[in-house]
This record gives sequence, structure tokens and C-alpha cells, in this order.
Amino acid sequence: MTTFYPTVVPVIKQVKMITKEVIALSEDVNYLLKKVTNEFT
Repeated sequence: MTTFYPTVVPVIKQVKMITKEVIALSEDVNYLLKKVTNEFT
């Protein structure tokens, strides 16, 4: 278990970073979609 633990921590940190990036991306996409729908309606 102790040899397994050091490899888990960086992976969790990376997953959190990727999750943050994905959330930011989806917010950008939502913003763009709203802009587009506002222009067409």
C-alpha cells in the first residue's frame, strides 16, 4: 500500500486539474451558445 500511494497523489492532482479545465471549457461553450442563440433569435 505504501508503494502504491505516491503514484496515486499526482494522478488525483492531475484529474482535479483536468476536471477544472473541462468545467472552464464547458462554461465557455455555454457562453458561446448563448451568444449565438441571442443573435439568431
